[in-house]
Amino acid sequence: MRSKLMKVALIVSIITNLGLLFMYNQKESVAEHRLNNLYASFEFGLGTYYANLTNAKEGRGKEHLLLMYADLHSTSVSNLPLMAALGLPHEEVKDILDFYKSRTKEWLLTDIVLSDEEYNTMISDLALIRNTLTRYEGEWFKERPLTDWTTEEYHNNIHELVKKLNLYGK
Repeated sequence: MRSKLMKVALIVSIITNLGLLFMYNQKESVAEHRLNNLYASFEFGLGTYYANLTNAKEGRGKEHLLLMYADLHSTSVSNLPLMAALGLPHEEVKDILDFYKSRTKEWLLTDIVLSDEEYNTMISDLALIRNTLTRYEGEWFKERPLTDWTTEEYHNNIHELVKKLNLYGK
């Protein structure tokens, strides 16, 4: 009788531990899924610049600048929870994105006719930002994207990015 009771207790213990293991693994996959969604949202906002600025440059309407502004705004906002989830500071990236967002807003609110050079400079800067902060380097996946950076790598990469940008800080 005692051995049957021990067998039952052992089986219940194993089943309980398997259930706890499953819940632990499920928790990890949910957290990873949330992080991937945050990063995808962040990347999407950085990835639309080319179409919007090219369309605005070709005279297809200011609504493309408005779309650009909206994408930069949502990317700047989604930067906060993403960087927090990665354990990285958000201020530097937010400052850079907010600068380009305000530049786009300035273009929207004025009747300035921008030159091709101004559009191309903005496109070039946003390409540098996209290539630095997303998983992509042009059309290819990078070896170490933002999600794999240490705090030191983050600061070094952002510092290098700022040195390369044509409009930011000038």
